[in-house]
Amino acid sequence: MKFCNQCGTGVQEGQKVCTQCGVKLLDGRKPEPEHKGEEVRIEKQIQEEESMSSDLQEQSPKPPTRTKKPLSKKKKATIGVAVAGVALLFGSYQVMTAQFTPEKTVEGIFDAVAEGDKERLGDYLVRADGEELEDHQLTLMIDMLQDPFLFEEVKNDMNLSALQYRENEAIAGEDHTFSSDIPIALEQKGKKLMIFDDYAAVLYPLDMEVRLDYEDVAWSLNGEEVSSYEVSTGIYSLGPQYLGTYDLSVEIDMAFGRHEIEETVVHDGRWLEVPLHMEALEIISHISGAELYVNDAVMDITLEHGETFFDRVLYDEGMMLHAVADTPFGEMASEPVPLDESKIELKYAVGEDLAEELMDMRFAELDAGRFLDDYSDVSEVNEVPVAISFIPEEAYLQEGKQDMFWQVTIPYRETWQSPDETGGEESVRDYELVLILPGDDDEWRVQELWVTNEQFSGEWITRSYDEEAQFAYLEELQTMDGKASYRANETAYLNELINGFHDDNVNAINGGDKSRAVRMIHEDAGAYKKTVTDYIDYLRGRNITQEFKGSDVIGVSEGSEEDIYIVKTEDLYIIHNNDEDRSREAKFLTEYKVVLTDDGYYLLELESTEQLWSESL
Repeated sequence: MKFCNQCGTGVQEGQKVCTQCGVKLLDGRKPEPEHKGEEVRIEKQIQEEESMSSDLQEQSPKPPTRTKKPLSKKKKATIGVAVAGVALLFGSYQVMTAQFTPEKTVEGIFDAVAEGDKERLGDYLVRADGEELEDHQLTLMIDMLQDPFLFEEVKNDMNLSALQYRENEAIAGEDHTFSSDIPIALEQKGKKLMIFDDYAAVLYPLDMEVRLDYEDVAWSLNGEEVSSYEVSTGIYSLGPQYLGTYDLSVEIDMAFGRHEIEETVVHDGRWLEVPLHMEALEIISHISGAELYVNDAVMDITLEHGETFFDRVLYDEGMMLHAVADTPFGEMASEPVPLDESKIELKYAVGEDLAEELMDMRFAELDAGRFLDDYSDVSEVNEVPVAISFIPEEAYLQEGKQDMFWQVTIPYRETWQSPDETGGEESVRDYELVLILPGDDDEWRVQELWVTNEQFSGEWITRSYDEEAQFAYLEELQTMDGKASYRANETAYLNELINGFHDDNVNAINGGDKSRAVRMIHEDAGAYKKTVTDYIDYLRGRNITQEFKGSDVIGVSEGSEEDIYIVKTEDLYIIHNNDEDRSREAKFLTEYKVVLTDDGYYLLELESTEQLWSESL
């Protein structure tokens, strides 16, 4: 279609004059003359034609004016509705466009965080794998963003991303570097209503790192095994995982087998700590060759006498340890103990039969004729034992050093009573009684009595004495004179003699008075006195000092002459070689020749001495 060059009204093909303005048309455009004279001619012709057209228009009658009919109410209403609809659509479009901006998305996210609204936050936040965030993940996000510094850091990052989308969408969509601890990226996720850009905060997975200074570890998350690699010493990566709560399972080979530990952990981007209480373990077994059991399962581990050390053990109070050992008294099992300390002592119950045997022996020792063995001066005694008690189930067996003896420790109680003329009062004394069975003997004997205030939980079994016989024996001893009284209380006097002699010797060796070292040697035993003082000088010259830990008389036999006795003792020492900076503990078996005089017992000669065992300290 062609148009008038003057007024722009549309004209038909072949039309010569514009019906609107009256201008003569030349094919809808001014002709292009070939030269200037032609251009003037054409211009003149056009002017003449325009003048003629103007005259004709003035002469032609004007068309009659037509009056427009007014619009009906229905049509007006229809037009109003249409106009309002268009306006509403346009307004809605403007509103929707404003709502789906990246800035509005960022604003909605952090409003939801500030209000703690998990449901609303879930409308904006999605995982990179397309899955919706679970409730615990949304809770963690809100909790983490309560940190005002992290809140501002993440918000600034996302506002920057929103600005990048405004300026260069391609760059913003490809940028997945995270400056904060939360790996969130603002991304355009398609269209809403097929018109508006849809933005969301996308949560990406983050390496889950666990601190565990151990090798050969298998990991599982929520019941599924996951691979791992060691990032650095003691730090394992379980690969990229979404922030949230996980059931973490760890399997580790340890001293007592492979153990699995399960723990609920929160992955928030920081190192996770596996709650394993692992330490070195020391197990003390007082019997050698004992087999170790953990939760009633036998381990391929044999405990030696004394300490057995394990490098690293998982501490778990639910794990119970005990050991079983073969002994000359039958199979002995230790009491189960929880694995909750770095040092565990296994105690082997002796059993009812052995406990009864020991009770019979001790009862006989305190019966008439023996209960005064611990008193060198019977004139001071004003009471007698009337009963003894044991707790058999708390009697424990242990093997002596270097298999030289067996030892039993048992809760023990003595009840003593004074004569009626002195009030008839009872006194009760609690001890831990230590009895030993020497390796070359078949008879138990008392080694030590430890006074204790411990409250024992077991049941006491009591045996009582004939009180009248006990008091009669005390009265008999107190009326004896001279050698008879010493013989009646032989063990007590001999123990006093031997322990006093060793105390004086050690005091002299360590720099004390040498004259006291020979005060318990008989006046006729001059050669033995010189031997003792020479030995003291020898040890002083080598800068050797000693600690005396006690002697026990373990046997007395008559000599070849009257009032001569051979006394056998066990002596315990700690010996310090100060020049070489080393120490050892040693026990000796010694025999002395002793003479009884009216003034008591005296040493005559050292018959023999033998080291039973020695242990470096």
